[in-house]
Amino acid sequence: MPGFCDLYQISSERETTRQKGHIGMFPFSGMTIRRMWERGEFPKPLKLAGRNAWRRDVIDKFAELLAAGMDPAEATIQAAAVV
Repeated sequence: MPGFCDLYQISSERETTRQKGHIGMFPFSGMTIRRMWERGEFPKPLKLAGRNAWRRDVIDKFAELLAAGMDPAEATIQAAAVV
């Protein structure tokens, strides 16, 4: 999905027989990311073809803000402003 990333691309610690030790964009499991977005600490996904997907520019901005030491809830708000 050009311009978008799915949960597999952004989450880590998801092991399958196909890919052991997958490392995504964030050091969180898919379930942790889900809990974070429900609490407002991670950007909410869009539904594309029945799957959760995030705009790449929003996720990149969110990662940049977290790396700068910003609180996840505040980073979520500012990253969403990219849209």
